[in-house]
Amino acid sequence: YIRLTGNHVRYRVTPHFIGDELVAHGVQMEAASVETDEFAYNVYIFNVQDGYQINYATGAATKE
Repeated sequence: YIRLTGNHVRYRVTPHFIGDELVAHGVQMEAASVETDEFAYNVYIFNVQDGYQINYATGAATKE
């Protein structure tokens, strides 16, 4: 979008922690064009990996 239009994009990434956990369960990513309303998104990306178990409290990850 930026390369095609030359417009600017503002974005924000917010980690999602539960309680005192050391590792975020995921992040919310938000972005929008500054100049127009033609580009915007708001997505949640889960902090998971197939074949691994993540202990969000300690940060340890083990292969399943």
